[in-house]
Amino acid sequence: MAARPRIVQVNLAPTLGGAEVFTAFVSRALVARGWPTRVLVRADADFWRDLDFGGVEQLRVPDATSAVAALEAGDIALIHGSLPAPVLAKLGSRGPVVGIAHQAIYDSSRPAYYGTADVMFGVSRHVVATLRANGVASVQDEPLFGIGEINRLHSAAAPVRGPLCEWDERKPFERLLAAAQRAFRSGGTGPTYTKRPGLTLGIVSRIARAKQFPALFDVLAPIIVAQPHVNVEIFGIAVGLKQLKALRRAVSPLGSRVRFWGHQRDVAPAYRGIDYLVTGLPDREALGLNVIESCLCGTPVLFHANLGRTRDAEARRDLTLWGIAVEGQVTDHVALLAEAFGENSAAPFLRAGARWTVTRGLDLDLSWVVRPGGTREERFVSLGVTWQTGALAP
Repeated sequence: MAARPRIVQVNLAPTLGGAEVFTAFVSRALVARGWPTRVLVRADADFWRDLDFGGVEQLRVPDATSAVAALEAGDIALIHGSLPAPVLAKLGSRGPVVGIAHQAIYDSSRPAYYGTADVMFGVSRHVVATLRANGVASVQDEPLFGIGEINRLHSAAAPVRGPLCEWDERKPFERLLAAAQRAFRSGGTGPTYTKRPGLTLGIVSRIARAKQFPALFDVLAPIIVAQPHVNVEIFGIAVGLKQLKALRRAVSPLGSRVRFWGHQRDVAPAYRGIDYLVTGLPDREALGLNVIESCLCGTPVLFHANLGRTRDAEARRDLTLWGIAVEGQVTDHVALLAEAFGENSAAPFLRAGARWTVTRGLDLDLSWVVRPGGTREERFVSLGVTWQTGALAP
């Protein structure tokens, strides 16, 4: 029997995200299936030391061009993130190139390897569907589903304040801030997290523009301000100074009731230190990976936040629609629901009730809806039916 070719994974990400966790458990899966593999990572990316690769070699390279030299003729290149087109061409001359799409396509922009890989995999059926809809060739039908993984080789009893921002060191001012951050970190560890009295809402995520946290808190912050017992804790590194400033602006009405904790080498204590998780757009959160991680950490209730926008043509004005919901599973078939929803800054509606799972894919909701201080017409019983079908297209 001929020896299997070696699979060389390439992930040159500068910071830790869902794709990097995925890279670690794919490495273990390949070894378990008898495939020889190694992983090429950036030389200055320290976060890889915290992930369990199951003994798979990690080769540190200074840049994408240097990665080409690490492949031998016949190796299979498995790409996890963006690479320059010339580098992809050279990898293709060494052997087959396989790509994993960790994000769906929403516009004309996409990583170059989506169009040049010999074979493409998506991490969900939604991602696979967007690849096909946008003309990406050789997409496999079955996605490579990820898993929620909270265990780290580095463990901590409590979160500690880490780097707040992933600096763009091409900009002189951010290069200066990055140097100051490194100097500060070399002097020892930052403050240790202690949960404050009251209700704690938390973000555990990279702070990236696509997740729309500032837009979410433009709506939520005025509501939270009126609830003095509610605090907000933000765990995760911002992708650039602009994103950090945008989120700081959005939560500024909360004053000292919001704290930023930056990058966490061990995410489990962060999840366990909050009461409810606030997520960004789910398709930008590694398809809800942080929600799965939160549940694995024992956070029993899921906090949903929805944000939308519509146009009132008659009144010639835009409306911001928002909703916040909490679910608590009582039995396998029954969950209790509580929700606040509304539009713009008008007084919100409050909803409380239950959801019954009748059969797989069919749910019934029964709840009481009221707008505090509203009219009689703004108090009513709501009955809802949710029917989830299988895939409507192959």
